[in-house]
Amino acid sequence: MGISADQAKALKDCIAVVAQNPDGNGKALFIKMFEMNPGWVEKFPAWKGKSLDEIKASDKITNHGGKVINELANWINNIDSASGILKSQGTAHKGRSIGIEYFENVLPVIDATFAQQMGGAYTAAMKDALKAAWTGVIVPGMKAGY
Repeated sequence: MGISADQAKALKDCIAVVAQNPDGNGKALFIKMFEMNPGWVEKFPAWKGKSLDEIKASDKITNHGGKVINELANWINNIDSASGILKSQGTAHKGRSIGIEYFENVLPVIDATFAQQMGGAYTAAMKDALKAAWTGVIVPGMKAGY
């Protein structure tokens, strides 16, 4: 299952805005993720056992967050040919004991972060395109690596 040309355009328009500030938006993504799913922090050795305030103050969250946004932008900008990239990311995350269920359940975090960071520029079409790509392309592509 893929996404339509209109969905791909909306999604690429969305990530173009988010990727203008990968470090800031990536940090916001991780903070939102840990706010919405506090137990998930245990999957990250650098932050395991730390409070959210300690994590927020860490340079590592900014650096890692930026890498994640840049990788997400790579997936989205190559959505029609991303299967190899997604499979290798699935394999890499499996090797770090991060199960596919985390990716299956992280969409609300990404959606909330984009809405927070983009404000009114985050349109319903972008939200729908993100959901279609996440459930129809990204998670299935990653599952191939598990």
